[in-house]
Amino acid sequence: MEAIKLFLLKAVTTPWVYTLLIIAAVAVILRLCYVSVKTKYIGYCGYGRAFSCDGAFAGDEFQLVETVTNPTFIPLFFVKYEFFMPEGLTVDGVYCSSYSKKTSVFHLLPRSTVKKVHTVRSDNRGFYRIENATVVYRKVFYELECSAQVYVYPDCSKLHFDMGTDIYRAGEIISRRRIPEDPFCFAGIREYRAGDPVRSINFKASAHSFINGMRALMTNEYESSRNYDTMILLDSASYSESGFSPEESKEVYETSLNAACYLFCETVKNGGRVGFATNSPTKNNNSTIVPCGSGAAQTKEILECFAEMSYYSQRTYSFDALIRAALPVSPRGVDFYFICTYVSDQLANTISLFRSAGYNIYVLSAMDHKGGAA
Repeated sequence: MEAIKLFLLKAVTTPWVYTLLIIAAVAVILRLCYVSVKTKYIGYCGYGRAFSCDGAFAGDEFQLVETVTNPTFIPLFFVKYEFFMPEGLTVDGVYCSSYSKKTSVFHLLPRSTVKKVHTVRSDNRGFYRIENATVVYRKVFYELECSAQVYVYPDCSKLHFDMGTDIYRAGEIISRRRIPEDPFCFAGIREYRAGDPVRSINFKASAHSFINGMRALMTNEYESSRNYDTMILLDSASYSESGFSPEESKEVYETSLNAACYLFCETVKNGGRVGFATNSPTKNNNSTIVPCGSGAAQTKEILECFAEMSYYSQRTYSFDALIRAALPVSPRGVDFYFICTYVSDQLANTISLFRSAGYNIYVLSAMDHKGGAA
């Protein structure tokens, strides 16, 4: 025992032990100082986030970008930001359920900005909003106002509606010929694409056209000879009267939405004007009527209506009242598509009344993935 005491006394009195003790003490003091400084300046950091797009179709991938700025001259390490993701999205390969908690860790150098990119996949249609984020360090708690939102549109890629040839129109006249373009309606000149007919090649323009220093083949472009203008009316009333269970009723509701989105996308793809009306509440309104039109703003507005519609919303507006409100204000020459599960006697009378007045109306069944004119 005496030997051990003597060894410890000798070790403590050696110079290298004093050096280690001093280094340890300095490290403890520096750490306490850094904790104090970090606690004070962590609230000075700027935090923001945003989705890479305003909206996407169900099944598509996009990004959520977090941006943190350190405006101070103090390096801040292991800064943790916490937020909750709504159910229905998959973030970095992990499906979010019941508002899953996500944590992002940042190492911030002085006067620097750091970004973190998350890969998000939209699994279900809907409107998603991320609320405030929080940063917690020891006993310090900061809540940051930095909401972000994204619209997820219905997935209509797997749908197909087999419609009769009589719906292909040429202006005010119904045409049975599927004419892709009118050779008398010249729209302009563009670069040749694979599949363009040889007769549309403009050799004079090709002789004077260069792209990336090489001669380019140019072709004439013509306007479509068909009228694709469409007004879509979707009945989202409760389907309990048809004897559906709640699960079946919700499935029919989503199928109806997919059908409306399919018709909308087909109309836009073919260059037609499109409008949309539904008796489902959207944007704090009991019903929605978007007049027939075109353009990016029109497309965005209708797609956002598709995303915001909810099966659980209370509906107080009848489909018959929606028809009587939407059709009289729509321009003539427009094809009207009614998407509903069943046609009541009152609805049948309303359809007959407007058809006799010259309106071109098609009724599509929401019972399956194929619709037909009725």
